[in-house]
Amino acid sequence: MGDLKVVINYGSPSLKGRTIGKEVAPFGEVWRTGANEATSIEFLKCNGRRKDSESREIWFIHYSNC
Repeated sequence: MGDLKVVINYGSPSLKGRTIGKEVAPFGEVWRTGANEATSIEFLKCNGRRKDSESREIWFIHYSNC
């Protein structure tokens, strides 16, 4: 694949007494990963060539049966 540089920005969330699927990331609803901001991924370099930086956010839908 050659030379690839990837940056991932992630802030670890805390439950603080809340429950996943209820108060945090309700089942079937879109939610952002990360604490204060959505987790982002950025590809900086590929096959030895510097890329124009493009950052993408990562979002999920949490299902109770998975």
